[in-house]
Amino acid sequence: AARNVLTQIQNMRQGRLGDTAVTVDSEVMLQTFTLKSFCRQLQKITVCVHAAQKLDLYQLLARNAYSPQEMFVPVLGKTVSSTVHERVMVRFEWHDGTVKNLHVGLPSLQKYQKRLMGAVHLFERRVQWLNRTGSQQIWGTVCEQRVQVLLDTSGMNAHYQLHIQHAIRILLQEQLANKHSFNVIVFGSDVKSWQEKMVPSTHENLQAVWLWIQAVECVGGRNTLAALRCALEEETQEESSLTQGVYLLTTGMPDQHMVSVTAYVSERCSATNLNLHVCLFTGEEDTARCPLPRYATRTETARALSGLAHAGNGRFLWMTDTGIVESDDISALIGEMETAVNYFQKVSSEQCVPGAFLT
Repeated sequence: AARNVLTQIQNMRQGRLGDTAVTVDSEVMLQTFTLKSFCRQLQKITVCVHAAQKLDLYQLLARNAYSPQEMFVPVLGKTVSSTVHERVMVRFEWHDGTVKNLHVGLPSLQKYQKRLMGAVHLFERRVQWLNRTGSQQIWGTVCEQRVQVLLDTSGMNAHYQLHIQHAIRILLQEQLANKHSFNVIVFGSDVKSWQEKMVPSTHENLQAVWLWIQAVECVGGRNTLAALRCALEEETQEESSLTQGVYLLTTGMPDQHMVSVTAYVSERCSATNLNLHVCLFTGEEDTARCPLPRYATRTETARALSGLAHAGNGRFLWMTDTGIVESDDISALIGEMETAVNYFQKVSSEQCVPGAFLT
């Protein structure tokens, strides 16, 4: 689906959309965005593109769309329907399946096309940014101001220990340095918290937690539920207007039954200003070494942990040695791009404007 969307966008830029010639704005601004500005851009794009920016196609056409009229004419003794002159109006299928009589000027649609493609450029740049080699590829975008990081250091991750250390190091460097406060919790069979409560994101604290993590060994089981309790129950004791997020990095299923873990997370997060985001890393297919009840294929594990993230009002990200497999952030952006392509196709059709082609 993503490749199909990108192919259609490339065709638009080359001036073709199917059999129709189109013209779009080809200028792309080449400027560098910081993490903070990209967080603002994400909120602006996902919230405002189809609403506040009025890029929803049906919002644009609503004031020039009229429902077909039928009325009984006593003189004629019958019901007559309104007639649409083909050079003035066209029949256009509405989002609810009804048909509207539509008239809109060509300049308005061309202006809309330009704004629509401007939004698509932002989507493309955002996807590229999320795919770059860095902490965003592993953790996604850390948008909250108060952050707790949960690291799976179970014995099954002994051969992934360097990867886990690398993941937390680049997170500390690239995203946690500008946060209000943070804490790190590691868990195997037992749960260990670096600090009892979150501390300010100072250079000294970031360096101290990095030294602490380097001394942690991967041993024991995967007591995910206990780690989540440690993070979520501590957070509810803190009264704060700041946004709060918990980021769980794991490589597999919890020791506990998934239904129990998901139910607990759903209950805690629904009552607090808190989001749980789940980051899954899988390497080679080695689940056969996992004892019951943790045994699950990579796909089954991904589906279960995705459900856990969504129960916690958060996002899910799955990556392997070769890159991102699944990302809620990227999926949302691809969905917006598909909507934009669909709208572009509708306004590029000669049927949208009476007697006119968008050339």
